[in-house]
Amino acid sequence: MLNLDGINIYDISKALGHSSIAITNDYLKANFQKDRTDQINKDFINSFK
Repeated sequence: MLNLDGINIYDISKALGHSSIAITNDYLKANFQKDRTDQINKDFINSFK
């Protein structure tokens, strides 16, 4: 999601309901499986179409 124009870590943090950007940042630093994370992001974006 961070790779999309106009979306920043603050936007992601608020959308996920995190109480601070530090929590979001911790998740971003975690070793997620890139393919799985990419699919989740696509599904999330498509849910707004």
